[in-house]
Amino acid sequence: MAPGELRPTLLLLLALLPAGLAWLFASRSAQEFVARHVDFPRSRPPPGQQYCDYLMRQWRSLPGTARRPFIFVHTDPSQLASLCRCGDGSQPPARTCVSRNRIPTTTCRMALGGGLGGSWPLSLKSRIRVACRGGEPVDILGTV
Repeated sequence: MAPGELRPTLLLLLALLPAGLAWLFASRSAQEFVARHVDFPRSRPPPGQQYCDYLMRQWRSLPGTARRPFIFVHTDPSQLASLCRCGDGSQPPARTCVSRNRIPTTTCRMALGGGLGGSWPLSLKSRIRVACRGGEPVDILGTV
């Protein structure tokens, strides 16, 4: 193969690289979203432990979990993909969305000083505001 024949192939690969990387990172972020925020079915802590303390011990080892308050969603992850779809079915690459329906959530607020052992839960059915990337939820920004 002559060196001139490699250029179109190389250019095509370079053109497709950003799309492939975006898909890869969007998938990873969506998986991290589920690992960080979805507790379905809702966990039951062992006797003597409170819900938020129990979950925060599990999730504390994940990167990006130091924010307060922390929101857990109690619904099937497959139902969360629709959070990032526009009314016309399009999926902008990055945006903020609010759920149309109320979703069972628990908001854990940590005690002053940030230690475990003093957190308290607030369990509600709330509309949630999510950050979307690549048509998938990647973070919960709060409740509405």
